[in-house]
Amino acid sequence: MGYTDGMKVRLYGKNIGITTSMEVLVNKKLVLPIGRLLSNIDVKTNVQCDIEIRKRSVRNADIEWLCEAQVTVPERRLPIRVSAVGASLEAAINEAKDGIERRIKKFKGKRQTRTLRGARRAKEALRMRKRIS
Repeated sequence: MGYTDGMKVRLYGKNIGITTSMEVLVNKKLVLPIGRLLSNIDVKTNVQCDIEIRKRSVRNADIEWLCEAQVTVPERRLPIRVSAVGASLEAAINEAKDGIERRIKKFKGKRQTRTLRGARRAKEALRMRKRIS
């Protein structure tokens, strides 16, 4: 059972064909880390990951690679979205991975904080109940 079981992943290129080497690179560098970070979320079967890769030419410069990743988690109203530009495909994917990891950790931290806050309130209510009786 892998980390990406149940997670829907869509990889597509804009004005470029996706080769198997690109697909392997994206799965290794981006999809597996996202799956590891989301491994303990209960609704993982509904998590969707959309990844778009394209080349972008800039005036008076070389061709740049653009990698856009969007992770949709049902608990969150808005999707987690990152856009990264790099000189090579691997650099753009690594930059997108760093950004998406940062945002997922922030989301998970907020979930954990809410859980702990609720537990503290319940514990305090039990203490107050014991003091009264």
